[in-house]
Amino acid sequence: MKFTELSEGSYERAAEKRVRLNKLFNQRAELREKLKHAQEEGDDAKIAMVTTKLGRLEDSIDALSESASPAAAAKARLAQLKADLAELPQNPGSQEGYDALDELRDKIKAAEAKVSQLSEAGPTKTRDASNDPTIALEEARNRAVKALQGIAAQIDKFTAAAKRNSRDWGYPGSMGHVAAKLEEVRDFFGN
Repeated sequence: MKFTELSEGSYERAAEKRVRLNKLFNQRAELREKLKHAQEEGDDAKIAMVTTKLGRLEDSIDALSESASPAAAAKARLAQLKADLAELPQNPGSQEGYDALDELRDKIKAAEAKVSQLSEAGPTKTRDASNDPTIALEEARNRAVKALQGIAAQIDKFTAAAKRNSRDWGYPGSMGHVAAKLEEVRDFFGN
């Protein structure tokens, strides 16, 4: 992007983009919270819907972040300074006019130095379960292991209660139901 391609309002538009970007970040946080609740509830339809919305929002954030990057904002500021310089008379009739020109030229040099130092890479994306399958798998695995540990503890409590009520046929029936469900989960993995 050439500096001359940026109009006078570029700096203001970059500031507006930052405001819009902050709103998108808030929406993303809300969607992640909804996704967390949907996962806790086990609502597959809601999980799919929220995941789709989250993906679209991530794309919007990426596109807006790139255009509102510090480099783009610095280039917009430089364009604004150059436009201001073009509006000033190049041969002012007073010392104050020459001082204003010199001050503006110094600001332009500083802005050009800043632009040359900034990278066009834009903000780095943080990796999390919503955009990295390895992290998502690890989080799901941890949830599964935690659930298995909870099930083992519940089976031990259930067995102790069954021993106290050895004549009650409800306990064997319930344990048979639990065993069938766990076997179904085991068979899901192909064993």
